[in-house]
Amino acid sequence: MDYLLALLSKIGSQIKHLSLDVNDTLHTEEDEIYIEGIFKLCVNLETLKIMGVSRVHENAEACASLSCLKRLCLSDADSTCLDIFFLENCPNLEEMFLSHIILENFLDESETESALKLKNSLPSSYST
Repeated sequence: MDYLLALLSKIGSQIKHLSLDVNDTLHTEEDEIYIEGIFKLCVNLETLKIMGVSRVHENAEACASLSCLKRLCLSDADSTCLDIFFLENCPNLEEMFLSHIILENFLDESETESALKLKNSLPSSYST
């Protein structure tokens, strides 16, 4: 994905909406998208959609540019990837879609209980 970051280093500040689709059948480590690089280069990003493997480097710090993010769609990410979004860095986030996400250790026990209470209080038309 070096070519993607090279492209974004040239035009990233212009981009508000970015959608990436990584071919899962040919997945290699080189296909993994490290999203902190995207946010550092696309400082005005409002929408990010990644269909495929997205990761965050272990030593990554949250990016200030997340304050513009309004819509987030991720498939195949882990809780480390999500932590960067939920540490008070997305005050304008309006929509979120997550698919095939590993949430282990993402919610603490009280948050999990609150989420279950909310799910149980929803009308049956909202059930999955």
